[in-house]
Amino acid sequence: MNRDDDDLRPALLTRGRLIAIGSVAAGVVLLFFVLPRFLRWREDRELAAREAAEAPYRAEQVTLEKQLVARFAPLAAISGGAPETCPPEVTGPLPLVQRERLAAAVSPDAGYFSGPLLSSPAFLWWTNAWTPSAGATAQFAARNQAYRDLLAAKHIAIFSTAEAKAIKTTGEATFEGGDLAGDLVIIDVGTHAAVCRTAIRVQPTFVIAVKQDSVEGDRWAMAGAQRDAISDAFWTGVGVQLARMAPGAQLVKK
Repeated sequence: MNRDDDDLRPALLTRGRLIAIGSVAAGVVLLFFVLPRFLRWREDRELAAREAAEAPYRAEQVTLEKQLVARFAPLAAISGGAPETCPPEVTGPLPLVQRERLAAAVSPDAGYFSGPLLSSPAFLWWTNAWTPSAGATAQFAARNQAYRDLLAAKHIAIFSTAEAKAIKTTGEATFEGGDLAGDLVIIDVGTHAAVCRTAIRVQPTFVIAVKQDSVEGDRWAMAGAQRDAISDAFWTGVGVQLARMAPGAQLVKK
């Protein structure tokens, strides 16, 4: 074989192979170096934009919550000693709160209250039972509006729990328990006076849970259904009593 024959053998680095190797190298650089930096930059930009959009609502939240503490802290210990019929001025929207949740809201040392959601939205926002989703400025606005409405309320209802019995499943479609009893006092926010009160006792009549694909899923679904059943029974029972005590008032509920 002569040298001309040697020249016919393919070169190790042809133009096509150089282009392919260069493309692979560029892809590696893009995938492992450029793309992560771009994603971090985009996340940082989105976070900054989100924080800028939320900042006015957060600043207003701080101001409103200070006002709420000043207005409602004196009411946390008021109870009983009032007739069952409310005076005629108890009308319009009536916020309701569990006494334990109010105590947690007005006291920095009370800690998080993990009880059932038997309170009006403003109190659920205030005690972080509800929290706005990141970036959902409409939820931040809704929370602050609930705070403003609460500050404008002339009366609030405070529920003190005397008995709370969990639901116990007794069969495929039967249960017992779920009893909830206590005292409901309506308070004049301006004078700090209890103006009327009544006893509350409720029990759910049905529990509706959607069947899940796993035992764990069934357990969580049933627990949620039981909480909802007690909550629904509570709001219904309070509504019936309020219609008797103060026909012109309407509960502010979730």
